[in-house]
Amino acid sequence: MLEIAICDDDKVDLAQIEAMVTAYAAENVSAQISIYTTQSPCELAEKVTRGERSDIYILDLLMPELGGISLGKLLRDNSCNAPILYVTSSSEHAFAAYGLCALRYLLKPVLQDDLFAALDFARHNLAQHTVRNFYVKTKEGIQKIAVDDIVCVENIQRSMQFTMLDGSKINSVCNRESFETHLAPLLTDDSFAQPHKSFLVHMKYVRSLQPDMLLLDSNLHIPISRNYASDLKRRYLKYLARNEQ
Repeated sequence: MLEIAICDDDKVDLAQIEAMVTAYAAENVSAQISIYTTQSPCELAEKVTRGERSDIYILDLLMPELGGISLGKLLRDNSCNAPILYVTSSSEHAFAAYGLCALRYLLKPVLQDDLFAALDFARHNLAQHTVRNFYVKTKEGIQKIAVDDIVCVENIQRSMQFTMLDGSKINSVCNRESFETHLAPLLTDDSFAQPHKSFLVHMKYVRSLQPDMLLLDSNLHIPISRNYASDLKRRYLKYLARNEQ
């Protein structure tokens, strides 16, 4: 679950940005995005000081009660390092905004493509700064593995075989759950794609995408099922675009 907070004192602008974020959430269902909106920066400030944090903030820069710069400073002073995207009709305070490590500065009227690109970058930034682990039940017990070290996963007779970056293989015990259910946390991660009903691949380690298979850096060949080809191509191209920013 990922929460995006939007704060803009202008009711019309707030509704427009919310509509675009809603459209973005519909295109990125796996991210499980929820949206929090408010016209009051003071309300959002109280939420932050209570320790209630969102994952990404979209803030209007110029608001009468509490400006976006002050709100951003409050976030940072409360050890909240969430990505901040500023929207405004004026570029006058851009330098101050970037001083708070804001990821993007978008001028109104905000274009949907620009906002989508900014949200992609913000989510990528979150992933880069989060240590992520996955837990595998093996015959030896529960094993913790780093998500970024998973090259691919294969379903072999209801057992998951994880191929790791160092070439080692970790086998789970036989699982009654489906492949998709067992790997749900990875399937919601934008760094992974499913080329076949029995395979999951970390796109970081893909050397080339071919019509009927993926060639990985380790020279592994992963088959591509016709039923998964379209979604795989879409996710892989989006992954490449995001990582080129």
